[in-house]
Amino acid sequence: MMRHAVAKANINNGPVCHLASVLMMINSYAQGSVKELVRVRNEPPTMLSDLLVTCRLTRGVRAIAETYGVIRPDRHELILFVTEAEPLDHGPLDPVLHMLNSLTFLEKEVDPNTKQICQDALDLMKWLVKKAQTSEWCPAHRASLQWICLVGKDFMRLVENHEPAALVLFSYGCFLDNSSSRNTFVMRGWKEGVCAEIRHIVGSEWGRAVLL
Repeated sequence: MMRHAVAKANINNGPVCHLASVLMMINSYAQGSVKELVRVRNEPPTMLSDLLVTCRLTRGVRAIAETYGVIRPDRHELILFVTEAEPLDHGPLDPVLHMLNSLTFLEKEVDPNTKQICQDALDLMKWLVKKAQTSEWCPAHRASLQWICLVGKDFMRLVENHEPAALVLFSYGCFLDNSSSRNTFVMRGWKEGVCAEIRHIVGSEWGRAVLL
């Protein structure tokens, strides 16, 4: 029933589409069948590829919520949406901002188009971290979720094509919450596995810049 509704999404069945997308995203954490539907054809089921599936589903959740207006009005904080509050000069995410400001690996990228796409993605990440400073709910995790939803399709294509600069930046964007909290972007233990895969893909020179 939900598949049929999503296939014919319109303003009237928006809430059902939103529910379906949320349930699919939750289901994707544990079941391979949903991942097989969203994963790129012939893409091996690795932790990185499964993370990309979760990112696609998260982007879909936000897009459906925004398009069909299925946002609970009583929510104190809309986690996937950027707050309208002015960013603070200083806040709990200052160490994250300092880390992002200290990144220099994009200087090694020789392709100007790839470099600009990644720089735009990094600038967006910094802006979202600043905006999340006012959040009462896991601000770094919130910034990661919003970045995954808002980063450009060109950047996501670079990640899917395993461009080194994009993969390195992806390792930071998905795991801005570097605490021991359970409220991480994916299940506990995924950061280490995904970052190890990225290091293996990009090689030793780029691998040194991957999130530790």
